[in-house]
Amino acid sequence: MITKPTPVSSAMANRAANVATCFVYGTLMAPEVLQVLLGRVPSVIPHAILHSHIRYPVLGRVYPGVIPAPSPVNINTVKGVLLCDITQRELQILDYFEVVDYVRKALPISLPPCDNNQNSQPANGDKVNADSYIWSAGTSKLDLTRDWDYDRFREE
Repeated sequence: MITKPTPVSSAMANRAANVATCFVYGTLMAPEVLQVLLGRVPSVIPHAILHSHIRYPVLGRVYPGVIPAPSPVNINTVKGVLLCDITQRELQILDYFEVVDYVRKALPISLPPCDNNQNSQPANGDKVNADSYIWSAGTSKLDLTRDWDYDRFREE
């Protein structure tokens, strides 16, 4: 027997189609930066990992850029956070914030095991596709001698 979706399930499907998940790995991990940009701090899944990429400081700036690793090996990883339930308008704001030096791509992100899954988030240890901002302005603008450090950014 085929049943029509209830208004609640239709509304939930529409809501799901209008929100995004975004992996961030630099200054956008700071709650105060998100608050200023979006007017709120979205729900966050910490300790998310982007494999086969490397994060470097951008020369003369406080923020990093992430580029694909020279060889796609899982030893090259970038730790960040997953922002959940990002609206299309908020995604446009993030696109504007990232300007022309980044390109937004949907990439597989690994999630850590967690004990407190409320079923609104992916399950323990899963991979999810999330929008990610990948550096596109060339390696000559990156400090390739070191990794960008979030704690150092917070101290400065």
